[in-house]
This record gives sequence, structure tokens and C-alpha cells, in this order.
Amino acid sequence: MPALHRGNSTFRSVAVDSKNRVYVADYGNDRVQVFSPAGEFLTSFGTSGSGLGQMSEPQDIAVSPSGIVYVVDAGNHRIQRWQLVETSTAPVLEIKGKKKIRTSSATRVLRGSVADADGDAVTVTARIGRKKARVSGTTSWSLRARLSPGRNKVVITARDTEGATTRQVVRILRTS
Repeated sequence: MPALHRGNSTFRSVAVDSKNRVYVADYGNDRVQVFSPAGEFLTSFGTSGSGLGQMSEPQDIAVSPSGIVYVVDAGNHRIQRWQLVETSTAPVLEIKGKKKIRTSSATRVLRGSVADADGDAVTVTARIGRKKARVSGTTSWSLRARLSPGRNKVVITARDTEGATTRQVVRILRTS
């Protein structure tokens, strides 16, 4: 395969993972570079040498369906196995007001906000006891909780599109 050149890099092989990230064997710099589907640089791994975490003249690359990256390390006459460690950030869920409430009212409105550092879409859901409750809004949300007499546990959950989850609990004591 002919080599592609960009700056000081010589790319010999390209592979794409299940999230459409592009992995490039950078022959000239003894590393693998990773790019987003839009072509933005995300990270690189490997340095020059023959030790652990090092490679010499990466010739070819492949990514398994489970995300294992295989690199033909031609200069060291071996095939290396790499796995990127994902760091997913859970959404930040904020509830305005107290987390323990005492009231005589049969309903209580809870409000809050949610944000996701990765910019993923976030879904907010709630349960009051064993019943699902309707939550309005996405980044700013509100919930009208219908309360049973006695102790009520309201669990509010924010989940992003990658499955990262955050939960908050509000305990409400409804007095008669």
C-alpha cells in the first residue's frame, strides 16, 4: 500500500472502530493516531522503541468489534494488542432546594437542571416509590410529585446517550 504523508507523519494503514473513530498507523512517528468521524484529532498512543507501550514502524492496523486495536509493529517483528480506555462522564444532575422535605401538601413540585460534559443528549426520568412520574424538560426540568401520606422517596435519574447515569434522591415526608 502506498504511504500517505501529512507533515512529519507517514500513514501506512487506516482502520475504523464501531464508533466510527479512525485509527491511523503513523509509520514515520512510531505511533497510532486516533481521529473523530469528523476528522478531529482525539489521541495518539505508542512511542518509538521496542519496550512496553513502544513500537517501531507500525505497518498495518485493525480494530476488532469489541474495540481491541491490533498493530503490526514491523520494526520489532511483532503484533501488538492495544485497548483504549474510555472515560465516560456521567451527566451532572442538580436538584434545586432541599433533599429532605416535610410537607402537609398532597403534591410537591421539584425543579432542577442537568448537563453533560460530553454534549450528549440527556433524558431525565423519575420514580416516586414504585410509580413512574412524568418529568418535563431536558436541560431544565420539573416534576409534580403526587405524594402518599407518610414517607415518599423520589428518585430522579439522568441518562445520556452513551448510557452514563446519575441518580439523586429526594425524601419527602407528607404529614397529615
